[in-house]
Amino acid sequence: MLTEDTPSHLDYDDLVARYNTGLVDNLRSFGFHTDYLDMWVPDEDVARSLLNLMEAAATVGCPALSLRLGAESLASLDFAGFEAAAAGRGRVVLTREGQGAILSVTELRAPAATVVAVNRTEAKRAADTAVAAAAIARPLLQPQDLAPLYSAAIAALAAAVPAPVCPPANAIKVTAQRDGLVLDAWIEPQTHIIRAVAHHGARSPAARGLAEAMAQAVMGLPVLEAADHGMIRVEFTLRGHIAHRPVAGIVTPEAADPAFALGSALLRDLLAEYRRVTGFAEIHNDFDPGPGPAWMAADEDTRRRMLTDALAADGFPLALIDISAIEYHVRVVLSLSGELGADAARALVALERCIKRRVDDRLELFLSELKDSNQTRRLSEQGAEKP
Repeated sequence: MLTEDTPSHLDYDDLVARYNTGLVDNLRSFGFHTDYLDMWVPDEDVARSLLNLMEAAATVGCPALSLRLGAESLASLDFAGFEAAAAGRGRVVLTREGQGAILSVTELRAPAATVVAVNRTEAKRAADTAVAAAAIARPLLQPQDLAPLYSAAIAALAAAVPAPVCPPANAIKVTAQRDGLVLDAWIEPQTHIIRAVAHHGARSPAARGLAEAMAQAVMGLPVLEAADHGMIRVEFTLRGHIAHRPVAGIVTPEAADPAFALGSALLRDLLAEYRRVTGFAEIHNDFDPGPGPAWMAADEDTRRRMLTDALAADGFPLALIDISAIEYHVRVVLSLSGELGADAARALVALERCIKRRVDDRLELFLSELKDSNQTRRLSEQGAEKP
């Protein structure tokens, strides 16, 4: 078992292999038992993958890393480029060892936009404080444009006519305002759910499109969820499900485009105002939206047809995919064969991306457990389990 107290070097190639195995066997937690490794997502580009790992470690306050690189990883690494990119994050030293090398990273620190903390709870509290402090230190201005990745979606939202606002009679209205952009939210005090949203004061199409994206994203969410993850939802929706990642490493809205910082501040201001008006003091967010109504209303046969239609639309070979079970409304268990089964971890990622995009974003894909094909060994193990 790997823990934060494990001595000597971390084997980079083994970590990548365990990550890929986790996609097949576990999918939602990779069993590393450290905050930063559970946050890390490897990349096919070794340099980018190492930068991601450094950022994840620095985010939880880890001061140093020591990694063993195998011959193949070392051959794929442009160390000069990696060293230049890592210069602002720590001091890196590469020491040859046989066919591989040891990569030592000391004086590890997070990028300027990342808050360093000792654990996830402290990281969240520190992040809230940092956002508030940054807003005080420098005014957040309405954007004149956003990155090209988002421009088409922003333009469509800016041109759309907002739906009429019909707040329920028992809702409490709270308002947030930054640089003249005003966000009004009507929140139901019994459930703390946002029931209606309106905005005004935008001075550019980009600001108007961003405000409309925010209004649509947080409608029907608890106000705590809107403040915690509202802009993450906005950024992901604007770039589309299949668009490339906007930045290397851990994607945050502000890292993807500074314009999102205004939206983050507005949503946190709404939460702060709601706390002030109502005395709402909850800080633990366990919100799960669940699947959409179309999926929940469908019977088993219809759900299977929805899944196979989606996979066929993306060109996946249905003959190699067997839907073994649909469990707990969100868990789709698959068996893969042929070329898909040969690289099951990579195939599962692509299949899940398709299902989330075409069927329901809440669905999760798992591989069915493979039984040992050796009948003698299997019977022996079954006998050992008997008391």
